[in-house]
Amino acid sequence: MRTPVLAAALAAILAACAATADPGGPPVDEARVGLVEWDITASATRLADGLVSFDVTNAGTTAHDLRIEADGRQLAATPLLDPGQGATLTVDLVDAEEVFLICAVPGHREQGMRRQLPVGP
Repeated sequence: MRTPVLAAALAAILAACAATADPGGPPVDEARVGLVEWDITASATRLADGLVSFDVTNAGTTAHDLRIEADGRQLAATPLLDPGQGATLTVDLVDAEEVFLICAVPGHREQGMRRQLPVGP
């Protein structure tokens, strides 16, 4: 009887630790971003507080774009990128706590093309 209770308690503790775990890696000032159906990949797990450069590539099979938002406002956006095309965006993340990377093509965000990254140490 105690084994299932202990297993459930251990699972709850591990889930709580995972939910509050700090993303690994130091903050970076350059990040590679890949746009694919239906995901946005990023080489960074944490961004620097200051100027950050995003090297964006559409690695998918349909057109995508990238919008960078923080604190409820748009900081930068690429034009619509055809498959294989890329762009570079540089944004100032001073005082931002987190940024949101979003594909603004209608329906793409809802299909999973969004990523949230923390900013700072």
